[in-house]
Amino acid sequence: MDTTHNFCFPADRHAAKYIESTSGHPEIYAHTIAGPYKSVDDFVTSFMEGESRVDPGMMTYAIIDKTRPPSDEDDEGEMAGRISFANTSTAHLCTEIGYVVIFPAYQRTHVTTNAVGLMLHEAFKSPEQGGFGIRKVIWQAHAHPGNSGSVRLAQRMGFREEGVRRWHRLIPKGRLQGKIGNGEPLPPGSDPDDIWRHSMLLALCWDSWLGGSCGPGATGDGPNPLTSACRCCLL
Repeated sequence: MDTTHNFCFPADRHAAKYIESTSGHPEIYAHTIAGPYKSVDDFVTSFMEGESRVDPGMMTYAIIDKTRPPSDEDDEGEMAGRISFANTSTAHLCTEIGYVVIFPAYQRTHVTTNAVGLMLHEAFKSPEQGGFGIRKVIWQAHAHPGNSGSVRLAQRMGFREEGVRRWHRLIPKGRLQGKIGNGEPLPPGSDPDDIWRHSMLLALCWDSWLGGSCGPGATGDGPNPLTSACRCCLL
């Protein structure tokens, strides 16, 4: 994945809005690996500089709600969250949609569905069409009843369940960060504040996408109706 354009949209245009919109809402990080963040500097240093921009298989986008008026963050609308491609393999033409954070004010709106749809279009379109030519897109969600919304969203977008990865993620001191674990006794020798999670693995492959099971314009031909309401721009 070519990440040379990662700096086209400087994080300093979006980071302040990100912190303003997520501070005071630690619950949005309860089922995630990253976050919460104490400040703009913490977000930029630990996530943008410490994870996204140093990983050649990761690209992070600001989600712009184009149904809202222009703002300081974007000339076409308001920033509504963030979303990433992650764990990308150019050898196997596979990527993952993850690190999804939707600001509380935009949850249960068109924003999440449109943003994920735009990422899928970008992934599956051929390089000649301006996309990445990916053959498989993965979605991983904490396999916990409180996170069922993430699984349902993926299923609505055409992802199919492939299984559960037990004891998949260790979050050191996660309990102190408000993280929710798998509810099972910790392994011997664990720090009592550590958190483990099981992950539900779902995937959407090229044949299902081209088969038209994922909504209008799934082949990438013709205008994309999603772009009228939402846009994802690189952080």
